[in-house]
Amino acid sequence: MCWQVRECAKLANDAVASGLCCVIGLQSTGEANTNQTREEEGDCLDDFVSAPKKILQLFLSRHFPTDDCDLAPFELDLLQHQVSHAI
Repeated sequence: MCWQVRECAKLANDAVASGLCCVIGLQSTGEANTNQTREEEGDCLDDFVSAPKKILQLFLSRHFPTDDCDLAPFELDLLQHQVSHAI
């Protein structure tokens, strides 16, 4: 891993020195999100686990808790569906 970081930095510096722009993107395997989903829903998953969707769900549940909400469960599911499709 360390070699990859040094090589990436070298390539980025060379590109900038040549007058180019450089964008470095980081990716994840999503293993942590998959493990969390398996703990919550069991080992049998109907679809792949979307890391952006999990992040959005976590954000919404932390900042907009629905524990004391007057909405029915199907209304909360509908709202979550609408929010995730709006992005």
